[in-house]
Formats: sequence, C-alpha cells, structure tokens
Amino acid sequence: MNMFMYEIKKLSPRKIVLVGVLILFLGMIYNFFSSYLYYDTYILNGDNSGIEALNGKAANEIRKQAENQFKGKVNEQTIIRIEQFLEKEKQSIGHLSEDQKELYMMKYSNISGLKNINNREIIFGYCRGWQKFIINFSNTFSIFIIIYLIVIFYKIFICEKENKIAEIVYSTKMARKKSVLIRIFMVNTISLIIYCAFYVINFLMYMTLYGFEGAKVSIQSIGVFASSESFFSVGELAIVMFVEGMLATWAISMIICVCSCYGKNTFSVLFSSLIIIIAPIFFDFTDILPPFQKVLELLPIYSLNIISQYKTTGLYHNSILLSILSGIVSILIILFSFLCIKQYFKHYSLQKNYARK
Repeated sequence: MNMFMYEIKKLSPRKIVLVGVLILFLGMIYNFFSSYLYYDTYILNGDNSGIEALNGKAANEIRKQAENQFKGKVNEQTIIRIEQFLEKEKQSIGHLSEDQKELYMMKYSNISGLKNINNREIIFGYCRGWQKFIINFSNTFSIFIIIYLIVIFYKIFICEKENKIAEIVYSTKMARKKSVLIRIFMVNTISLIIYCAFYVINFLMYMTLYGFEGAKVSIQSIGVFASSESFFSVGELAIVMFVEGMLATWAISMIICVCSCYGKNTFSVLFSSLIIIIAPIFFDFTDILPPFQKVLELLPIYSLNIISQYKTTGLYHNSILLSILSGIVSILIILFSFLCIKQYFKHYSLQKNYARK
C-alpha cells in the first residue's frame, strides 16, 4: 500500500489533476446546457411572414411531434409518406428566402435522412435524448479525455530520469517488477474511473432531461447515421460506445506509458504521445483507399468517436464485426504496450549490469 501511494504521488501535481477534472466537468456541463438551449428549431412566426427560433422543451416537442408521425417499421410506403410530408412543408414556406427555408427544414433532418436507407427495414422513432447523448459525448469528450490522460500520465516513468533517481528506484529486479506492475495497474484503474464517471454522469443528465424514449429504434433514426449499414438500435449503440471507449481509453493510457518509458524528457513524451494517438485523424484515405481508411478507423482515436465509425460500415458487412475488430485492436495495443514496457526495463537491467562491469 505504501508503494502504491508513492506511485500515486508521482503523477502530475495534484493541482493539475484536480484542475483537469474540474475543466472536464465544467466542459461537460457547458456542452450539456448549450446543447439544450441551442436554437436549432425554427417555425413560422405569427403572421407567417418569416421564421422564429425555438429551443429547449418547446423545440423538443416540435421535433417529437413530427418524428412520431412515422414511428415504427420503415418501408416503401413510409418513404412515400415522408416525401409527401416534406414536399408539403416546402410548399408552405415557398414565400421565404432560401436561407430561411433551410433553417425551417432543419428540424426534419432525421426524417429526411430516411430516404437513404436503401430499402433496408429499420425501426424509426423519436430518440432525442439518446441522440444528444451519443453525439455530444462522442464528439466532445473524446478530445478532452485524450488531453487529460496525457497530462496526468506523462510523468509515470519519465520522472525518475529527470530527477536522476532511476538507479535508486530500480535498484533490484523485484523493485523494478513491482514498481512497473503497480504503475500499470494504477494507470488503468484511474482511466477506468475517469471514463466510467463521465459516461454515467453524461448519460444520467441527458436521460433525466429528455427521457429514455427511443432506446429500441434503429440508429438510422439519428440523421448522422442515416447512411449507416448497421442494424444496431440506439440503446445498443450506446452500450457499444461505452465498451469500445473503455478499451480505447486503456489503449491510449498504455501508449502514454510507453512514451514515458522511452522518452528522453518531458517535451518528447508529451509530443510523441499526442502525435501517436491523434495522427490517424489527419489522414483521410476515403476517396483514395477506402479499405485502408476503414482499417485506420479501428484505432483507439476512432473508437472514442463512435460517430466516425458508424456513419458508414460497408466494409464490415453490416454486422457487429466493426466493434469486435476495434476492441481486438485496442486489446492488442494494450498487450503490445505492456511488452514494450517490459522490454524497456529488461534492456535497462542489462545496461545497468554492463555499466557495473
């Protein structure tokens, strides 16, 4: 226990850790309320001469009423009804400017997306709470968690080098083994706590405000997934997001540990961690090599952003294979990182013995 507490103290300064948690929490709260209060629903004003914006509960009721008209299994008849409905709405706003028309029709984005289902039978319905939770958690938290993990874990192994006490801390084989195992356990435990805490808090906030309605509808009920070939329900996707995200968080934490082992100084650890983790998102091979792009999307940075994976899933034959492969890749990264750390300290031991001779 004493050694465990000693390793805990060697993380980033406690103030930085606490400030990081506070920033994450405030960012989460801000994102939650800004999403709820955002004016993204427009209706005709009193004299029908223009449009007015709605937010909050009023906006949700408008969307709910519209989407529930087409609730249930979607087939060719449903598509015809949708096209007729959208055409009628467009005719009713023919006197508005093009910009106003676009804003007015924006509230039907989930409905209009159904025209792209390619004759696949899905279950459509209102799922505003799940939609907000999945999109906001996936888009926003993924960036925050990466930065936070780097900030609190970058010192996990580099600190002894910089303080020139490595020879003391790793004086024996038993000390090295125990110290490394404790740190790896600590890193993964803290990662688990952080991820689970913010996932649960986000989930409860959105479900409390919007309700649990829509858990069993297909993910194509959310506009951004309209072209997806997955057969997940919205609730199932939320579970997949949690599992993939947790494994990705562990994988990212282990990558940071490896960088902390092999880095020469603090800057090199921070820089290498950031580059290795986020580099894949700067390369888009969708148009040049679509299969290769799909392989890239199995990496942890994409697993933290479920939207990027499930907008389209053609390469993986409409199954859960994408999530399974993503999980396997994260697990392989965790194991490979552990072997790299083990090899580093094995090499360190050989260097030390050679220096003594």
